[in-house]
Amino acid sequence: MHPDPRHVFIGGGGEGGTLREILAHRSVEHVVMVDLDQQVVDLCREHLPQHHQGAFDDPRAELVFGDAREYLENSSQQFDVMVMDLVDPLEGGPAYLLYTEEYYNIARARLKPGGMLVTQSGPARYLSLHECFTTIFKTLDTIFADERAPIPTQTPRPRYRHVVAGSNQWHPTLLCPG
Repeated sequence: MHPDPRHVFIGGGGEGGTLREILAHRSVEHVVMVDLDQQVVDLCREHLPQHHQGAFDDPRAELVFGDAREYLENSSQQFDVMVMDLVDPLEGGPAYLLYTEEYYNIARARLKPGGMLVTQSGPARYLSLHECFTTIFKTLDTIFADERAPIPTQTPRPRYRHVVAGSNQWHPTLLCPG
């Protein structure tokens, strides 16, 4: 969806599938993947090779084990694309604070001009549409409200997840395939 992604941030993504897909783009020069749990990544590296397909060993990939929010707060790096591949935003859960207005403001500050942020926003079921997707959609709408493209876009991934995207330059209809 981004015309020329070079520097990418992944929050979460322990199984390596998101990293694999990002590294498939030839323009990508560097990807920082920050996952809270090194043990999960190590287990996925060993037991789920079909997911990562060697992406963890790509020289463009930088794996960081820690809190994504803390990483972004203490970094001055700028990214073309930020992908939040996180567990669901369960109150008190390990990723709960990565779905807040404060976190999205931190992330937005790390976007380069023309950059975009994409986050999973819950399982694609009717009940989660209101408890996850709608809440995340509205939260991102407040973060990107003063930009050229104020409305985050829903892009349903078939069968299992909703995704919300927001950009500080691109119009939401340009972010949607088809």
